Amino acid sequence: MKNIFLLLLFNLFSYSLLAQTTDLQKGLVAHYPFNKTDNNTKNKGVDFTKDCFGNANQAGDFDGKSYIDLGKLDLKDEFTYAVWYKTTSKKDKNPILSTRHSEDVASLTVFLNKGKIQAALESNTINTEKGTTGTRNDGMWHFFVVTHKGGYFRIYTDGTYLGSIVNSNPITENQSLHAGHHGIWEKSKNGFFDGLLDDIRVYDRVLDRDEVKELFELVENKNTLRKLLKLCQ
Repeated sequence: MKNIFLLLLFNLFSYSLLAQTTDLQKGLVAHYPFNKTDNNTKNKGVDFTKDCFGNANQAGDFDGKSYIDLGKLDLKDEFTYAVWYKTTSKKDKNPILSTRHSEDVASLTVFLNKGKIQAALESNTINTEKGTTGTRNDGMWHFFVVTHKGGYFRIYTDGTYLGSIVNSNPITENQSLHAGHHGIWEKSKNGFFDGLLDDIRVYDRVLDRDEVKELFELVENKNTLRKLLKLCQ
């Protein structure tokens, strides 16, 4: 009876994976799955470890002194960053994604501030942040998305919309996107990420709320299927 019930659940989740209503490949200009066969990035000392599915060498293991240069993406007004992360670090600033590597640019940084996930618009004259009130450094995998269009950043965590940042300044996104590194913060102990990163996606368009939720559930449902398969064995 147990196996029959689990198989019914398996079929239900399998159907949910097949029932995607949006094209999550549309506008996808970069996808970094963090596997050892990915030669399109410049690895600066990052090792590889298990991802959220338990697959070996499928997630980046950042030790607080390493990063990966993901290259220049030439993004304009509309874009979306999406990333999975896992950490227990309590650092004041733990950078996940950033293009801010010199003082004279205005750019977006995704980071954790004492465990609270944040998106910040930074330059010499501005520093606007928006993020969670609760911490996300619990050693579990979490999903973060930030979009930009027409002067607004909108942020999401684990598929849920959190709010927006008003941006009246043009973004200078002509520098390389770094995973696990912030060029300005490098002068302090906060320059590098401590934790795991996986499945970074960059779009040249804005994902809407339904697409963000679907992208989150795509991984969540796959993870549930993996657990059900183990129980059925």
